[in-house]
Amino acid sequence: MRRLPSLGPDKILKGTDASSVVWGVLMEAKKVAKEEIDDEALDLTGVPEDAMIEELPAMKVADVRGCVEAIAAHVSLDPDELLEAATYEAGCEARHAALRKEEVEQEISRKVRERILPDDKTLEKISRYEAHLSRQLYHALHELENLQKYRTTGEGVLLARVDVQGPSER
Repeated sequence: MRRLPSLGPDKILKGTDASSVVWGVLMEAKKVAKEEIDDEALDLTGVPEDAMIEELPAMKVADVRGCVEAIAAHVSLDPDELLEAATYEAGCEARHAALRKEEVEQEISRKVRERILPDDKTLEKISRYEAHLSRQLYHALHELENLQKYRTTGEGVLLARVDVQGPSER
C-alpha cells in the first residue's frame, strides 16, 4: 500500500498485492463509515465480474487506484486519505503480527528446551546413579529382611544374596 502512490499507472501488480490494497482500503472504509459496504454494489474498475476482492487477478496500478477511488467515493472520503489510513492500519496489524510471531517462537523454543533429552554423557551418568541407588535399595531391603527374621526366629539369614531381575517365564 505504501508504494502504490509512487508506482506508474501501467505497472502490473500481482493478484495478491492488488487484493491486499483493495481489501485493506475496503476494510478501512467500512471502519470509517461505520457501516457495512456491499462490495458487489461498488463499481470497481478493472475487476472482473466473477472475481472476489480477496482473490483478484494481476491488475494495473491504474485499475487498483480506480478501485480505491470508487471505494472512497462510496463513503464520501478523499482517496489519498483513505489509502493513507489503510496503510497505517495495515502497518499496525503487521507490527502486531510480528510481535505475536516472536512471542509464539519464544514459547515454542521454551517448550522444546523443556522437553529435550540430555546428551549421551549425561544420560550415562543418570543411568549409573539409578543403578547405584537400586543396588543400595536392595541392600537395605535385605538387611531389613535379616533383622526381621532375627527378631522373629532368633537366627539370622545369610547376607550374601543374588538378585535376578527380568521377565518371568510361565
